[in-house]
Amino acid sequence: LYGAVETLSALQCDEEMHTLLEASLGEGCMVATRKIPAHPLTEERMDVIKKYRITPLGMDGNVEEKAEEETEDDKDKMIQVCGPMEMKGILGSDKRKYVLDCTRLTPRDANWVSKSDGGTGHWEDQVQTSKSASVGKGAKKSQKKQLVPATLEDDEWVVCVLRPELVTNFAEMKIGKYLKEVAAKNNKDKKEKSKEELEESSAKDEKEDKESASKDKKEKESSSAETEAVESKKESSSSPLGKVEEEYIKSLRYNVNVFLPYTRSVESMDKDEHAKLKQDEEEAREMARHLWDTVLPNLTKEIRSSSGNGLQLPADGRSLTELIHQRGINCRYIGRLAELARKEELVDVIDFEKASSDVDNTDKAAAKKDKAPRFRMPVCWLELLECEMVARASKHVLDSYMLEQGGGTSTAQPAAQTIASFLSAAMSVGEESAAETERRTTSDSNNGNVLDQEEMNALTLFDGAGNGDADASPIRGREEIWADIEREIGRRYRYTLSLYPTTATSSKKDHGGESRAM
Repeated sequence: LYGAVETLSALQCDEEMHTLLEASLGEGCMVATRKIPAHPLTEERMDVIKKYRITPLGMDGNVEEKAEEETEDDKDKMIQVCGPMEMKGILGSDKRKYVLDCTRLTPRDANWVSKSDGGTGHWEDQVQTSKSASVGKGAKKSQKKQLVPATLEDDEWVVCVLRPELVTNFAEMKIGKYLKEVAAKNNKDKKEKSKEELEESSAKDEKEDKESASKDKKEKESSSAETEAVESKKESSSSPLGKVEEEYIKSLRYNVNVFLPYTRSVESMDKDEHAKLKQDEEEAREMARHLWDTVLPNLTKEIRSSSGNGLQLPADGRSLTELIHQRGINCRYIGRLAELARKEELVDVIDFEKASSDVDNTDKAAAKKDKAPRFRMPVCWLELLECEMVARASKHVLDSYMLEQGGGTSTAQPAAQTIASFLSAAMSVGEESAAETERRTTSDSNNGNVLDQEEMNALTLFDGAGNGDADASPIRGREEIWADIEREIGRRYRYTLSLYPTTATSSKKDHGGESRAM
């Protein structure tokens, strides 16, 4: 009924199903209806699909040839869609209509779209700014900055969409602005109208003084007729105003099929739809810019003044997620929030040093207290953000290790040993040297606590790909595990850790002489 189950088939649009989707997704979720090609994918993408496609059981080559013939016939056909183009509407055996693969109900996040593909370019600009700032500061600084990819060319970011809370708040902001403009216009019209009525009433008073009393009745009748005309005019003007507001609210619906890769351009098929698509992309960029320029800095300001506005700071990852989700912020922006927090902490340090330099030594402590900023950035905020990034990135890194070990089914490297070794590396503050290990084992043996060789081997990840009786060799130590974690944070959150000096590029001297564990 709606969409297509097979990739090679043309998209379908049943009128009854489309009406139901407009009533549910369109009005309830503010999803716009747009025309798209019946075959939306590019020819290059279709060739890749045909190359790797497996013919379903019971389908012969004639069916595929027939589908290709239909593709050529309906190549430039356009259909209406209310929802993601990959969504499917089917009629079940119980005669009920079902919707499948409804992958998104909000537009794609333009901040995670490369600038060359129509994105905002905020992340690319930040990388360029970091590179410019790191010039002349040594190779160690530039090596750390390489953890953040220079581009957004990653298939995973295709599924990055805006949160519905952000879309709703942005729409409410635009509606409020529109209503204020309408109210200001109505007030202006009322003032002009009252001014005209005042002038007319003064003219009538002068005329009444000159005319005789016999004409009073006629004037009253004419004034009542004018009052009725004004009231009828008000009633007629109020109903179109309601329609205008409804049309404006309907225009706020958003196209969820923007910035999609491997899709055909509709410019040659329908120029009006192409213009609408460009306008929809600009609206998606506007929402993404609002998130980057307004929502994220405002949350940072709230955290900074939390002691004064009564905001309770989150204490764990769950409350942190709830806090940022309420404001329409995705968890992938934790890195940006950490960057803003780090800048605020730097501002506090500069202000405090400035306050210290402007006072005399006699009453230095009191003057520091008076001139220092009243609200300071809580240091626990940056610690919480970085700890959350480390925890989330560790989950993905450990998952990759488990896949390398055959999902934990390998006999040479059981899942329990992989997890225990990973957690030991993540929770420790540093790796022991050979001399430190010798002293610790000697001390334990003197106290009666002796580790056997099996327990010692369990503290390090081993490669289980040995041949025959070959011994497994250790392949990942603490530095390598933390390097993978930092690399995943740089890719997923586009951030470089500052509180966790873990890799070879970070030394204890660079971070206050102390290493930190999770």
